[in-house]
Amino acid sequence: APFDDLGTAFNLIEPGYKIKPFACGGLLHTAIEAALQLREAALPRLDRIRRIEIGATQHAANRVIDAYPWSEDSSRFSLKYLIPYALIHGAPGIEAFSEESLDDDAVRALSDRVSTGVDDEFANVSASGYSPSRVIITFDDGERLEQVVRIASGSKETPMSEDAIRGKFLSCARRAIDAAAADALYDYLRNLRHQSDLRDLWPLLAGGD
Repeated sequence: APFDDLGTAFNLIEPGYKIKPFACGGLLHTAIEAALQLREAALPRLDRIRRIEIGATQHAANRVIDAYPWSEDSSRFSLKYLIPYALIHGAPGIEAFSEESLDDDAVRALSDRVSTGVDDEFANVSASGYSPSRVIITFDDGERLEQVVRIASGSKETPMSEDAIRGKFLSCARRAIDAAAADALYDYLRNLRHQSDLRDLWPLLAGGD
C-alpha cells in the first residue's frame, strides 16, 4: 500500500512541509507567537505584570514541562521559560537554548508569574500540527492583554517570509561555518534547481578550519 501512489503523490505538496521558526517544541510555537504579539504593549511595564496565563490544548499540555528548565533540552519544552524570554528578549533564537540564557535573572523572575493550563475553547483539538494557544497577561491594576494564535508560522496556511527563513537558516548555519560561507550556502541551496552538478556545494559545507 505505501507504494500505490509512488511517483503520483508528493508529501512536499500535500500535506506540505513546515519550517519551525523557533528551535523548540512545535506545539509551543503558537504560545510564543501570541506572547510576541503582546510584547510591544507589555515590555514597558514588565515589572507590573501580576500573572501570565497560558491556555493550550490537552495534547500540548501533556507535553509541556511545567517548571523552569534545568538543562538546554528541557528549555525547549518549558513555557515557564519560553514566554518570559519572548516578552523580555523577543523571538527565541537558537542562542536562547543555552546555559547562559537559562541563568537570566529577569527571565527567571518573570517565570514565577507564569501558569499553564488547558484552554476550554480548544482543549480537545488534536489535529496534526494544529496546536492553538491563548496568552493572557494581567497587570497589577487589573488591566489584561490577551492574544490567541491558532496556527503557527512556517505552515502552508501561515508561511514564513523569505527574510525569516533566511534568518533562521543563517542563525543555525553560523554555528558550524563562517558568515560568508553561510550566506553562500543559503543562496546555493535556494537556487538548487538551477545547479547542473554539486561540485560547488561541498566546499561550502567544509566549514574552513
